[in-house]
Amino acid sequence: MGDAPAPIGRFGGSDEVDYHTEPFADGAKLRASFGGYESVFDPAAQSEPAILRRNDAVRAMLLFGPSDHVIYPDFDQMAAVVFPDNLGPRRVPDCGHFVPWEAPDALVSGTVELCADLLA
Repeated sequence: MGDAPAPIGRFGGSDEVDYHTEPFADGAKLRASFGGYESVFDPAAQSEPAILRRNDAVRAMLLFGPSDHVIYPDFDQMAAVVFPDNLGPRRVPDCGHFVPWEAPDALVSGTVELCADLLA
């Protein structure tokens, strides 16, 4: 990636933008990528009925980039209801939809904390 590093919460330049958009250069792949979002709003786009309920069996790390304008603004709070055994929820400042890319330190430190019992 030849461009200078990006400010936190943004892609750094054409190389990073190209990296993230290349998989969607094919129109069919781009169209298919919208399926997950469509299924939220259109029951006909769902492969099966939505199962939205509390999940006590999974410990979850809840990181949320509040600059994400695709996901509901209180997504982190909603996720905490579904996953009551959680690390978080944590809002990652100046971060959007691509938390692992935009805030790798938050992801790595959270993963270490979440998995501390496995690292002992």
